[in-house]
Amino acid sequence: FLGLTAMTAQLAKLPKHDNWQRKIMVQLEIDMQQAIVLLISNIVRSNSLSCADYFDTHTETQNRIERYRQLYQEVMAILPVNILPYIALIKTLQRLLESV
Repeated sequence: FLGLTAMTAQLAKLPKHDNWQRKIMVQLEIDMQQAIVLLISNIVRSNSLSCADYFDTHTETQNRIERYRQLYQEVMAILPVNILPYIALIKTLQRLLESV
């Protein structure tokens, strides 16, 4: 539903130019894993059948979901050469999960 597997795979393809970029990428991977854990635990607690079902029950977050999906489509459409779009996407994901 959120494309996290594809995003993780594309993020892994990014070149790691220096030590700072490697550190940022490790932190992004940690942030992504924390978001996944939060999402799964929220879904399990809610008794929703799927991620889509979970978000369908939270209609107040529809604008945030749409913003995330638009940004996701933009990021996934580009060649993975820069870490900045992924930072923006993961921060948008975190804000989305904090709102539900």
